[in-house]
Amino acid sequence: MPTRKNLGLFILVSALTTALSAALMIMAPLPARYLRLSYGRTAYWLFAVASSTGLVFFSPAWALSQFILLLLIGLFTDLEQNRVPIFYAGLISIFFSGVSMFFLLGTWARAQQTSLVPLLKSYVEAALAASQKFQSANMPISVELVMGVFPAIVSFVLMAMVCVSVLFVKPQTKTEKVSAFRAPDSLIWVFILALAATFLLDVEKAFFVQKAASNILYFCGAIYYFQGLAITGFFLNKMKVNYFLKAGLFFVMALHLFVFVAALGLSDVWFSYRSKWYKRLLKDNPRRDV
Repeated sequence: MPTRKNLGLFILVSALTTALSAALMIMAPLPARYLRLSYGRTAYWLFAVASSTGLVFFSPAWALSQFILLLLIGLFTDLEQNRVPIFYAGLISIFFSGVSMFFLLGTWARAQQTSLVPLLKSYVEAALAASQKFQSANMPISVELVMGVFPAIVSFVLMAMVCVSVLFVKPQTKTEKVSAFRAPDSLIWVFILALAATFLLDVEKAFFVQKAASNILYFCGAIYYFQGLAITGFFLNKMKVNYFLKAGLFFVMALHLFVFVAALGLSDVWFSYRSKWYKRLLKDNPRRDV
């Protein structure tokens, strides 16, 4: 809980969280996680409810983004502190945050005398129109394409927010390292089934099943993408790469080598790169503590 001594910092970080949730959502998890780790569960959730409720009267869209951000980071950190593995803590927090977002959007759509799909479509159309100059002429992005994988896009954004918060704001107590992140091997069967259903099912005959499969496919691909980043970070740490060079490599790989990074994470199911590195190190240095 904030005290008289640190109340000023609490207000400053709270204001920063609120401002970033409107202007730069990918960075907002940093002050949000700091709030949760530094001031505890009670103060954090009181701030989450009070700030989101207050913003409703000013800007419902801002209130929604603030609430989903704080729900995501709060749930993840609560689970993390209860020693739930990163994969499952992320999965649970992303699921509940995503469901809450669609539920609240649906509620807002009904208040506007419309439904969820037309509301989302209007937002997607506006976003694509604003980003039209950044789209490739050879690969134009259509509203239908985005709407078809919208749940997967939301899941990826939420994953990225969790990743940013965990990577840059760490608790004082010892927790699972981000570079050790690994999805359960059984996820590969979900990936294979979703891949088969996406490309083998007829969209016209099994529209909803095919769309659900494609969203699951992209969701699994996003998980393997972050696993690939974890593998990259693991070996960069072991090679003691300069911090700025490491940051540059991460930036290039994260933004420009998406398929390669995802393939690296996927292949880890069979090759277990980090386990093999430890086994080789133990073999070469039997008395060394790794």
